Parts: sequence; C-alpha cells; structure tokens
Amino acid sequence: MRKVLTIALYDLVMTFRHPVALIFMLALPFALTLIMAAAFGDSHTLADIPVVVVNHDEGPLGQALVQVLQSEGLADLLDTTVMTDEAAARGRVDADQAAAAVIIPADFSAAIMRANPAPSAVEIYANPSRPISAGAVRGIVSNVVDSANVSIVGGQVVFASLARAGALPTNPSDWQALAREWGARAAAIARENNAAAQVHLVALDERKKALSFSPVAYLAPSMAIFTLMFTMTAGGRVFLQERQQGTLPRLLSTPTRPLHVLLGKIVGIWLTGWAQLAILLVSTALLFRLSWGNPLAVVLVCVFVVLAASGWGMIIAAYSRTPGQANAIGTAISLVFGMSAGHFFPRENLPRWLAEASRISPNAWGLDAFQTLLEGGTLRDLTPILLALAVMTVVLYAVSALGLRRQLSG
Repeated sequence: MRKVLTIALYDLVMTFRHPVALIFMLALPFALTLIMAAAFGDSHTLADIPVVVVNHDEGPLGQALVQVLQSEGLADLLDTTVMTDEAAARGRVDADQAAAAVIIPADFSAAIMRANPAPSAVEIYANPSRPISAGAVRGIVSNVVDSANVSIVGGQVVFASLARAGALPTNPSDWQALAREWGARAAAIARENNAAAQVHLVALDERKKALSFSPVAYLAPSMAIFTLMFTMTAGGRVFLQERQQGTLPRLLSTPTRPLHVLLGKIVGIWLTGWAQLAILLVSTALLFRLSWGNPLAVVLVCVFVVLAASGWGMIIAAYSRTPGQANAIGTAISLVFGMSAGHFFPRENLPRWLAEASRISPNAWGLDAFQTLLEGGTLRDLTPILLALAVMTVVLYAVSALGLRRQLSG
C-alpha cells in the first residue's frame, strides 16, 4: 500500500509542478467562469428585479396581473413600479433602470373573456443586458396569463355543456353575468363553511432564501467539471507516454508488483482530479461567497464525478495505440461531453434523444448533482445520481482492465 501511495503522490506533485498543467487545470476554468458569468449581464443573485408595469386595461384580468406582480409573495424577487406613461416605461428599460416593462393592452380582459376569445398579448419589453431577470419576469407573466386562459376556457366549456343540456340560457352573452353571480355565491359559501381548499402563503426559511439563482454558482462547478474531463483523459494518456519513453518498463523492473504500479497511477489521477475540483470550488466559494450546500454531499459528488471521469481516461489509455491518438480521442470525447451535457447552453435546448444520450457522460450527472445541491437538495436527493456515477465507474474500469494489462505487459 505504501508503494501505491508513493507512486500516486509522486504523480500528483509532478502534475502540479507543471506550469502549463496549472494554467489549464486552474486558471482556465476560473477565467471561463468569470467570462461566462459576465456574459449573463445580471447581478450576482436574482432578487429585487426592477420591473415597470403599464396597465391600459380597466378590466379584472389586467388588474389581477398588476396585483400579482406587486404581491407580497414576490416582494423579494420583484421591485415593481406601476406607471401610466408607456414611453417613459420603455425609456427606463432602455436606460438599464429596469429589467423589463410589462405592457398590458387596453382590450386584454375584454378580448379573453368574451364568448369567442380574441388574441390579445401582454408585451414584455425586455432589457437585453439582463436576460435572466427578464426571463424570470416573462415566466411569471406567462403563468398568470396561462392560468387565466385555462380558467376562462374551462368555464366556457362548462357553461356550453349546461346550455346544451337545457340548464342555462343558450345566449352566451348571458353567461358572464351568471358566472359572476355564481362566483360570488361560491365565495360566500366557502367563507362561511371554512372550505377545505384554501390558499396559504408559506414563507421560505432563511436557508432556502439564500439559494437564489447565481450565474457563478452554476458556472463554477460547470467549468470545473468541463476541464476535469481533459485532466482525466490526459492522466490516462500518461500510461502510453511512460510506456513509449521507457519509464513504465523501468518501474516494472523494480521489486514492485504490476498491480501496485497500476493502482498507484490510477490513485494519482484520482488525487489530481480531487485536488483540481477542491481548489476551484473552495476558491470560488470564498471569492464570491457561495454556498454549495451540505459539505458531505459536496465531497461525495466530487469523489464520484472524478471516479467516473477517470474511467473514461482509463478506457482511452487501454485501447489507444499512441499518446497522440489518445490525446485526439480524449479531446474529442471531452468536447462532445461538454457540449451535450450543458456546460455552455441548457441541455433542454437539445433534442430529447441527445439530451438523454448525454447521460453517458459524467458531465451530465455532475451538473445535475450540483444543481440539486444549489436547490437545497439532500443526500437522499443525490442518491440516484451518485449511484449512476458509481455504476459508470465500475463498467468503465471493468472494460478497460483487459487493455491496461496489455499496456503494462507490453
């Protein structure tokens, strides 16, 4: 065991003494994180988003949308200002004083609530320099509008069915008044009888409030995992380089069992990967005051991601003929895994089959794991991800075992 650790620590020290390796392993992912975070254009966390609302609609739906945007439940997320001048509202967005302006048209309620609804769109005048914040506003508005559409269309279907059954007037113009009357009665009955279906506003605890979205919190582990794949495939390439240069045969000629040499090299690759992830995650956490969640869960995620990523390095080392071939294959695999797993754009934007196929990579599972941690997930939530990475590790090392015997004996 001492020989295994000696070989592993020697490889670790030699890796971190190499200036080019340090730049690629540490400086590059850190720089990519900062550049891509700046590209988002939003503040460090998603909170107090400045929003301007102009309501031209005097009907109930326009007023309801304004009330939602000003509601207490969204007070921590949105800083909503109601204006009457549409040009001034757009001007605030143009001047980067607001993330978006919500323009509610004058015919919004009337168009949707009529017997035969007509198209009427709420305009989101978005600030291109704040895409995440503007997207959050758009999501909230879309939810409100979709809920209104579902409720109104559903009500119309019910009224039409009752009218066909002879239980209601056949003239759709009479349904609106009847619907208001029934709604008032239903509300009164619910208040009197303390109806079971109720809505309660439940405040998030302080820990979950702190989990607001941060581009850096997502990009830091993302770029770390992306460059980790290059490190792990390069680690596997070392077998071929040392075999070609004669270092490996000389090591095997010493009183050291081939199994110990193999384990020492593999453990050295693991230590290098763990050190890389630890340095990047700790440095970004301290610099940007980020919290990755449960420390034990973070450690387990890093351990399993490195094990699975190193398995791909072992596959490449086992079945490549030359260091150049291993380098080309490793680079290609790392780039494909990085693109398909979602390091540079959301995986959901890919075709469904390709998004699912990306789970052959440790990148996809690693990103899912850190996303789970950022959302306040527990070890129980991470269990399927860690199990998938463990299975991937076992399969990859089993397949590479035969090829590695050839490298050690050749």
